[in-house]
Amino acid sequence: MAEQIARIREQLDRGETPAPVKVRELLSWYDAQRRGQYVVMGIRQDLEENGIVTVPDFEGAWIDGRIRFYPELGDDEEVAVDEDRQAANELMVDDIDVWEARDPSHQVSKLASANQEVTTVQPNDTIARAITKMVMNDFSQLPVVAGERNLRGVVSWKTIGQHRARGGQGNEVREAMEDAHEVRPQTSIFDVMGLVAQHDYVIIRSADQTISGIVTATDLSEQFRNLSEPFLLLSEIENLLRNLINDKFDLKTLQEVGDRGDGREIRGLADMTFGEYIRLLENRERWLELGLELDRAYFCESLDFVRQIRNDVMHFDPDGIEPDQVRRLRETANAIRQLGR
Repeated sequence: MAEQIARIREQLDRGETPAPVKVRELLSWYDAQRRGQYVVMGIRQDLEENGIVTVPDFEGAWIDGRIRFYPELGDDEEVAVDEDRQAANELMVDDIDVWEARDPSHQVSKLASANQEVTTVQPNDTIARAITKMVMNDFSQLPVVAGERNLRGVVSWKTIGQHRARGGQGNEVREAMEDAHEVRPQTSIFDVMGLVAQHDYVIIRSADQTISGIVTATDLSEQFRNLSEPFLLLSEIENLLRNLINDKFDLKTLQEVGDRGDGREIRGLADMTFGEYIRLLENRERWLELGLELDRAYFCESLDFVRQIRNDVMHFDPDGIEPDQVRRLRETANAIRQLGR
């Protein structure tokens, strides 16, 4: 168990309020950078053993967002709790159906744009002021607020255009706005996709009614680019590697390299794993068959690094992979692409 969790339990027992921490810091207590399956299991076990919940739940929060620590609510404890704390307590139940029904890996709260300060205007601001803010920040819309928690609507290029087209003479934002479309941080990204496709944005409203962020089509496009690029690069690297070694080895050689302990039948390159490709090339005599004037050991080390990244990607780590890992995938794909020309 992480010693920090034990200290938090001691603070709670003394009636103190532990300082909030970023999710990234919580992960560092377990020598982790991302919320992989086993990391999450270890953290959740420690929290449960100490009767602690995090608000918001650490698995669904933005990785650079802050979480707070509270004692788990007893069955007969009657206290007013906010929505996020109640949800965090529900995750403590030993009911597999509850666990499966709530998959925080795909919540909109994981997006950076859902956790960033939002530029707003007030209803009595001039339309010119709203236009200036949109131009200077390259925004397509702005939330219209009257106070920290009073969301009045949204003003956008579309609503301003409609206002002008109707011959509207008013010069205040209130006369060129429309109702806002908002969701909670726990909303599925997939539900948000439909709303953004229909309305161009959604506003994220936290349990305390404050606006925690706004998600647009651009934000979703960037998010899915980050998620899909590693898959595409890995597919390209694997296909390029197959092309590189295609027709260089007979079936008997491939079968000797293949690990058939899992019952697979090796009938060609397509039946081999990425690790078996590396094992094929680690042998000096087989390497010479490729006719490449490259350092075999370094080349295979690079491929093994790709294999390790591949494991992270294929296990659907909710936090994706590190920027440096994406860079290495790009470089490897480009290098093997050059070899095949």
